[in-house]
Amino acid sequence: VVLFDFWMPNWEPWKREVPNLVELYRSYGSRGFAIVGFNVAPGVPASPEFLRAYSVTWPQLSADSALMKKLGIFGEATSFLVDQNGRIVGRDLKGAELVDAVKRTLGVQ
Repeated sequence: VVLFDFWMPNWEPWKREVPNLVELYRSYGSRGFAIVGFNVAPGVPASPEFLRAYSVTWPQLSADSALMKKLGIFGEATSFLVDQNGRIVGRDLKGAELVDAVKRTLGVQ
């Protein structure tokens, strides 16, 4: 189960959600949950210090414009939760809604 997190360093809603992502990653990483981050801010790299300040330890990539276009992402931050079969089971889930979706997809109570 993977959360593909398309984010921007200066996006305040993402900054507010990061503690929830960190807790999910810590709690369910050993049970098959992963996060892959994609910085969608053109020309605004996320420094290792920035990521450490938010306790972000999962892999980070720069978003490729061709991939973003295929996914219908036009510069905004978004996320996709993908199940074990590669199906998108949620988009833009946050907070308790994301926690519930991850647990349900993993089959965890």
